[in-house]
Amino acid sequence: MQIVTSTTPNGILVRSASVPGRCFGALTFGVGTRDEPVALAGITHLVLHLIEAEMGSDAAFRAQIDENTLDFTTSGTAAQVTAALRRVAAIIGGLGGVGKSEIARQKHLMHVEEPGSYSSPGFDSATYRFGLDDLGVPAFGFPTLESLTKKDVLAWAGSWLTAENAAVAITKPVGATFDLDLPSGPVPIRRAPISTGETPALVPCNLAGARLSLVVDAASAEQLGEAIRAALKRRLSDEAGLVYSVDLATIPMDVSSTEIVFAIAPLEVDLPEAVRAAVLGLRDFAQDGVSDEALATAADVVRLGLGSDPASIRDWLIEANEASLRGFVSPTRDEAVAAAAAFTPAFVAAALTAALPSLVVEFDDRADLGKVAKKLEIQVVALEALESFTPKAWKKATKDARIWEARKKTFPEGLTAVITAGGLFYDPAGQGDPQRLLFGDLVLVGERPTGQLRLVTVNGGELIVDPADWKQGKQFVKALRKAVPAELVREFPAV
Repeated sequence: MQIVTSTTPNGILVRSASVPGRCFGALTFGVGTRDEPVALAGITHLVLHLIEAEMGSDAAFRAQIDENTLDFTTSGTAAQVTAALRRVAAIIGGLGGVGKSEIARQKHLMHVEEPGSYSSPGFDSATYRFGLDDLGVPAFGFPTLESLTKKDVLAWAGSWLTAENAAVAITKPVGATFDLDLPSGPVPIRRAPISTGETPALVPCNLAGARLSLVVDAASAEQLGEAIRAALKRRLSDEAGLVYSVDLATIPMDVSSTEIVFAIAPLEVDLPEAVRAAVLGLRDFAQDGVSDEALATAADVVRLGLGSDPASIRDWLIEANEASLRGFVSPTRDEAVAAAAAFTPAFVAAALTAALPSLVVEFDDRADLGKVAKKLEIQVVALEALESFTPKAWKKATKDARIWEARKKTFPEGLTAVITAGGLFYDPAGQGDPQRLLFGDLVLVGERPTGQLRLVTVNGGELIVDPADWKQGKQFVKALRKAVPAELVREFPAV
């Protein structure tokens, strides 16, 4: 089967094939949740909703977003597919005509769709690994959604939903005159995410179960992940009975690296042992490799994804387009088949040995993994907004500043605070361990209708300041609101 790569007169990348049967097509944009600033988190999802609503009740049409791309897919005859893709392009060009009431309606539907992402910030192992930048942003959710304006929507679409950042996949040949009337714009500048968190680490997060994350070579990531997943399932499910399944996600990071994530959902009482067994399993596989059965399972998964049916061809074309738009490496179908046949236990062992220093395990923050951490010799690191500093520095920084007192009901041992031009300073009574949050480390300040402020730092830490927790709380929060950078303040919804 021949894959034809071409460019439309408007500059849109096209990958096409000639596959018998139903025609499958997709329009992909090289923008995802990793590209959003924290203050605009959720904006690509909102644009997706607006386009989806305009498409109406097309049973074959689907829209989805992930960390790296925004995809619109459809199927039918070749004429129906190209017509649907042209309609998506026309809707994008006409977004300026969308009313504020429709934007408000789609925001409400996003709230219904993902209430947790709407109401409060989220954080995960990627937040720890990258901070609140690039791949550290997707888990944040979209608590600033209500503050997004039509102007924000149009500016975002104008920057990212362009011909230069688009690609078409279609399982039928297209003529030389095929094109989509997408607006023109600058080619996005890509950069590799910068890892900031020290690894290996165990990171408590707001999730059920645990997720084990590794950074591996992009070229072998999919099959390596499947081989490890199969081996982990054998150990944790078939042998130990700790989990029902092990789920795998592969997240391309840059041209050479991919994050592979293994998710497990044991009972809460079994979580410490499941994490211990999973980490020890990874260490064993790094030493001895995985079984031939796990390798065969991984090879089968890769081969199934390389089927000759229209849907499989469509998926491969989309993946190749995504790689081209983001600047990633995408093997040919023949290369993928050859790599699947060449995998060995020794290769898995070497790859996993190289990846283990990057291990981050996020786990349910209700669990105590202190003993497990000690046995595994891995540090437990919480995402914190406050940092400690010396009592001497406290005296210097807070000299002549007003001291605010917390209510004993909330902080029985006592807590005082000082607001300066540079930050917020806490002094827990009798502990001799002053803490501070420097305003220069903030990336967002969320403001609830109740007056509560949520101060979010670049490393993913969050400090909640509620007027109800402080004496003269309204005045305290008002003073803090005035002191933080005004451009970082965004509306958070009531909860």
